[in-house]
Amino acid sequence: MAVTISKVDSYKRYGRCVKLENDAVELLITLDLGPRIIYYAAKGGENLFFNDEEDQVVDRSPFFKELFGEEAEYHFYGGHRMWLAPQYQIHTESPDNDPVLLEEIKNGVKLTCPEAKVIGFISAMTVVLDEEKPEIEVTCEFTNTFEEKKRNAVWQVTQCAPGGVGFFPFMRPFRMRKPFSELTLADFSKPILPSGSLVMFLGSLGDQRLGLDDRYITLRSTTERQRPIKIGSADTEGWAMYANKGYLLKMSFTHDTEKDYTDFGSSLEAYTSHQFTEIEVLGPIEDWGKGETISMTEKIAILPLKAEIPDLSDREAVAKFIELHLE
Repeated sequence: MAVTISKVDSYKRYGRCVKLENDAVELLITLDLGPRIIYYAAKGGENLFFNDEEDQVVDRSPFFKELFGEEAEYHFYGGHRMWLAPQYQIHTESPDNDPVLLEEIKNGVKLTCPEAKVIGFISAMTVVLDEEKPEIEVTCEFTNTFEEKKRNAVWQVTQCAPGGVGFFPFMRPFRMRKPFSELTLADFSKPILPSGSLVMFLGSLGDQRLGLDDRYITLRSTTERQRPIKIGSADTEGWAMYANKGYLLKMSFTHDTEKDYTDFGSSLEAYTSHQFTEIEVLGPIEDWGKGETISMTEKIAILPLKAEIPDLSDREAVAKFIELHLE
């Protein structure tokens, strides 16, 4: 089946949207703001993305208004969005409340925002839906409109509906080095890198929502009001999962081990509060001058669960669940 592209006059509080669908999934992307991929579901399933229907997550602080103007506000809205790293307020909360330019392409759309004049960039999100698979490819790009060179990374953030569990790689299985007699000069010239990493931004290792073993990380979402948790890692395996409502959101991306990443080398970050869980994917840090563009691509699939979400204290069962869904 070919991908169908249509318009929706209004979706909840978000206004006009463009709709992409195939036999397996359907999604809505906002046109009057953002853009945000605000709705993403399997056919017959529920929206797996969070929607801030009551406009609870918004910045109207005096400092924000000093940066962007007295009438400016930043709304998280929900869904999938694009940011710039590192996380300075001027990067991540540049207002995006205006209509975007829509361009239809093969099996998808490109949505371009008006220039963010305070920080100096034009951003665009390209979303392509596979003709048959339950998978979208999302490319986010930023073009520098200022004279000075910038140093940033592209950051894609997916706000997921609460109540699920995130699954992430931690350390690769241990492998013995070659016997000493077989080592070459090329082997000795390679740096010895850690096989896994964990950065704690918020929360603690003792939090019951966070699970960790020598292979995988789990992060459980709950609607009970608790202190948020945020973690990061150098996800060299290039995947993350979030299981909820009978389905699995599977994110796939590329971690370039030859390049530097922000936040102590994190290419993957995850955050959870009582409102939503975020799965965040970051590209490498790049220098970009006037007229230059930086971009990063992520794939997001919706897959039916092949097994029930396991008891997260049973780490052997966790490993079996993850490996079943990596097949």
